[in-house]
Amino acid sequence: MEARRSLSLLIALVLAAAALWAYGSQRRRVPSLVPIRDGATIDFSRGAASVRDGPEDKAAIDAAVKKMDEASKSVVFTPDPPKTK
Repeated sequence: MEARRSLSLLIALVLAAAALWAYGSQRRRVPSLVPIRDGATIDFSRGAASVRDGPEDKAAIDAAVKKMDEASKSVVFTPDPPKTK
């Protein structure tokens, strides 16, 4: 009975060591750095970041800015009333 317990403990230790080794030996992916530029879009559709600044991208940005400006025309932020003690 003791030999069976020792064998199962040895197998568990070997499997745990193998799992830790497999996890530790994986290569770490470092994300690519993409500089932020005004008027350019960052495209993630291919899985990696790429900067695009073609005419269709500029048109899409201009249209989005116009929509945001139109939507925020009527928004007014009023200050909070002073707190009384």
